[in-house]
Amino acid sequence: MRYSGLSMSNPAERLPSVVCECGATIVSDEFVPSSRGGAPNASGFDSCLRRCQVCGIGFSNCKNPSEIITILRDAFDGLPAYVAEGCDRALVECLNQSHVRKKQADFQSLSSEDHVSWTVMRFLQHERLLGQVFRHSDIEPVLLIWGVPVPNSNSEGWALRQKIITVCDHLKEQPRFHSEPDVLLDFGEAGIVLVEAKLWSPNEFKEQSYGGWVKYLKHAAFRDSDSARAIGYYQLVRNWRIGCELAGERPITLVNLGLGFTRDEARKLACLRLSLRTSFRRLFVVRRWSSLLRGVTVPTWLSEYSRRRTLALAE
Repeated sequence: MRYSGLSMSNPAERLPSVVCECGATIVSDEFVPSSRGGAPNASGFDSCLRRCQVCGIGFSNCKNPSEIITILRDAFDGLPAYVAEGCDRALVECLNQSHVRKKQADFQSLSSEDHVSWTVMRFLQHERLLGQVFRHSDIEPVLLIWGVPVPNSNSEGWALRQKIITVCDHLKEQPRFHSEPDVLLDFGEAGIVLVEAKLWSPNEFKEQSYGGWVKYLKHAAFRDSDSARAIGYYQLVRNWRIGCELAGERPITLVNLGLGFTRDEARKLACLRLSLRTSFRRLFVVRRWSSLLRGVTVPTWLSEYSRRRTLALAE
C-alpha cells in the first residue's frame, strides 16, 4: 500500500482536526513529514492542510492549537470593494523588495499587521478623514502605504515615492532594502507624517553593534545619537532620519502607532524622543490605534473586522 506515491517506510500523516468558525470539523489533508519532522509551512490558503471551502478559511500547519493562525482565501472577504483597490500593486511594488513574497503570504492571515494598516487607512481616506485624524483638518494628504501611492493613479504620490528613493540612495541603502514607512502622508506646506504601525509585534530592535546604525545617526536630526543607538529602536530611528531629510524645512511628525504600550516600552520611547532633535515643527508622538477612530462613526463592517481580529480599534 502507498500514500501520495511513497512507500509505507515513509507513511503520510495528518494534523489534528480543527473546528471552523461555522462549527464544521475540518479534517487535515495527508502530508509526508519533512526531514525535520512535521508538516510543511503554509504560505497561504491553498497550502493549508486544513481548509473550510465553504467559509474560505484555512488553518496554518501547526500541530499545537495555540500556535494555529487563521488564513483567509480572500483577504478582503466581507469588506467594501474600495478597501481592496490598489492593494495588489502596493504589495508588489513596496519599497522594501526583499520581503515581497512573505508580505503577500502574511497578508492573508487574520494576524497581519499590514492588512490592518491598509484597511484602516483606506477607510479614513475614503471618508476623507485623514486630515482630521492627523491634525490637519482642512487638508486631504497624498497617501503612500509601504511607499506606494494610494490610489495608484496619483502622480503626486509617485513623485513623492521617488523622493523617498532618492533619500534612501543618498544614505547608501541597498536598492532591494530601501526603508519603507508603513504610512506616509504629505500635507504639502503643512508638512509630512510618517507612521510606524505595530499591533502584536514589538518595535524593531537592533544591538548597538549592528552595522546599519552608522547610515542614519550622524546627522543634525539627532540630539544624542549614542542614546538613540543604545535604546535600540532601529526602525523608528531610520524613519526619523528619512522623514527629516524628506521634509526639509517643512514640519514632520513621526507616529509610533500601537494597540498599547507596556511601561518599559513607554519609558524607552520617552528616552528615544529625548535623543531626537524635536521641536514644535518636528514631533515624535506615540498613539493608540483607538485614537484614530475617536469621534468617528465606525461602520458595522469595520466593527466586525475589529472583532474578528481581536482588536480594540475603537474606544
